[in-house]
Amino acid sequence: MKKIFITIGTMTPLLSQAQGKTDYQFNPEQLILNTMIVLLFYFAGTFILAMVKTRMDFRIKSKLLDKGVPDEVASRFLQPEEQDVKHQVFKWFLILAGISTGLALTYYTQPVGIHSAAIIVFCIALSFLAYYFFLKKTSR
Repeated sequence: MKKIFITIGTMTPLLSQAQGKTDYQFNPEQLILNTMIVLLFYFAGTFILAMVKTRMDFRIKSKLLDKGVPDEVASRFLQPEEQDVKHQVFKWFLILAGISTGLALTYYTQPVGIHSAAIIVFCIALSFLAYYFFLKKTSR
């Protein structure tokens, strides 16, 4: 399903220029822009879903404890997951913050060129580095 949405999102520039133009020219800048918008929505949606899942898990665990569920059942539900969801949410926050910082810096260093991509990639790399140091600090 995700592949279908990504394909539709990247094909939008081709479809949107089909109205009213007889001399079609491929616009790679519009294709890149639409791809980035689709990725941004994907990352934001994943971030929001992870936050909602964390909240719902917390509510379920609280209700289990309040209802006085037997120890065997409660221990199955209250065992920590293999992946700590809170760390995943923080990772996505850092990635989105890096992307937005990169885009803001790109806006202030006009004209847009290859240096703009380098700025965005560098900001995302700094986000991953911050996440690495966060994991290193919390694992002790």
